[in-house]
Amino acid sequence: MPLQPARSIGLSVIWPILSVGPEPMTVLFVTETDVVVLARAIKEFYGHGRAELLDEYSDVCLRRVWKAQRFSWWMTSTLHRFPDETAFDHQRRIADLDYLTSSRAAMMSLAEQYVGLPLDVRIEEVAP
Repeated sequence: MPLQPARSIGLSVIWPILSVGPEPMTVLFVTETDVVVLARAIKEFYGHGRAELLDEYSDVCLRRVWKAQRFSWWMTSTLHRFPDETAFDHQRRIADLDYLTSSRAAMMSLAEQYVGLPLDVRIEEVAP
């Protein structure tokens, strides 16, 4: 699917969330965040006639979607064995898990990504 700016496809712009990955909670957090970003853009457009946030919607959300996709792929490849896994792949998985369980920075990174990356917009900017 070619990527298009949000305004060129109307208000059916929440399409990026459909391709996030296998982690259900990741999809939920990305969806919620995209809706907040879209609500802010719509509020600006209809409240002040400014279309900049609608124009930026796709880029803002796709940055987060690709980060969520990367995290989902990493979690899946770290926690699951695959039929074609080589000895190298297995040792890499073990090293990832060892690092994750022994590094506070790695634990913090996992926690941040698992519960959702920081918003690019404050909820107060959307509230009526």
